[in-house]
Amino acid sequence: MISDNDHFIYNNEDEGDMAILHSIHHHLNRIAAIRRRLPTGESKIHCEECGKTIPEERRTAMPGCRMCISCQTESEKQR
Repeated sequence: MISDNDHFIYNNEDEGDMAILHSIHHHLNRIAAIRRRLPTGESKIHCEECGKTIPEERRTAMPGCRMCISCQTESEKQR
């Protein structure tokens, strides 16, 4: 950015940098929104849909999970 008597003159490089920063900010906001929708708390041991045991690996990787992978996948397809 070049200052000319307290007026800023932007060049194409500055506009490109601003566009990149805007894109990064937009993506970070989307990630934060998705993370807020993720379940939290203690995971269920048994799937709420089919009753099968949810593997410990899934319960550890996805805190707050309520369904097994098969039922979760089907539920997301229906949305």
